[in-house]
Amino acid sequence: ALAFALCPYVVGIGGAGGLQWTSHITGIAFVVFALVFANRPIVAGLLLGLGSGMLYYPAFLFVLWLCYYARTSGRRDAVKFLCAFAAVGIACVVLIMVLVEPAGESEGLSPLGAFVNDTIRFQQFSEGYGTSPFSFWGQYPHVARWAKPLAGVSFLLFCLIVGLLPGRMNVRRLAALTAAILVSTQFTLSHGGGTYIGFYIGPLLIVLFGPGDYAEPKTATLNSAISDGNRSTARGERRESDPA
Repeated sequence: ALAFALCPYVVGIGGAGGLQWTSHITGIAFVVFALVFANRPIVAGLLLGLGSGMLYYPAFLFVLWLCYYARTSGRRDAVKFLCAFAAVGIACVVLIMVLVEPAGESEGLSPLGAFVNDTIRFQQFSEGYGTSPFSFWGQYPHVARWAKPLAGVSFLLFCLIVGLLPGRMNVRRLAALTAAILVSTQFTLSHGGGTYIGFYIGPLLIVLFGPGDYAEPKTATLNSAISDGNRSTARGERRESDPA
């Protein structure tokens, strides 16, 4: 928490970034708290759904988290997570459709059309923001014309593979793969690609500096040791009372 709070990409550098741009740091807070409540699929689903509603990139974690519950705690918890995530997602879409009035270059479009226009055309391919020099794509626009769509498709495939492929899962691996997906969002950004650290710093800090056994509660090991000790004591008492 201290490393997150002191990070200049969270607090802000000079007159830009950080707390002044809530889009950089709002979504990741919901992702971190979803990891805190990973043992409660409904709460985790609500939190990831809210994060996706604030800024949509946490939605790319959906497949990973759904498969995590299906593997670790069964189909019932996976359904709970799915329902919670979907409920918040539907509520966010309804609110956007009702409350948002597209303006600027998206004026006259529906809210959904404005979202697609801003997210895909303006942010990624337009003259100006879409060709920003603050990323690889902006510096090499002739490569971006054919390689950027390929990078986008590859990113989506990566999200599916990370969710479907791992044979064994626990909370520690969930945090690591969550960080991996959020880091990989940087490869497709036209502006500031690689510097949107606020998108992934929370899970990355957990993976880098968290204790290696945080996913395996020590209380379980202690309880097992106590149970083993009680069984050994009981066996010893039976041997002492045996006349033979």
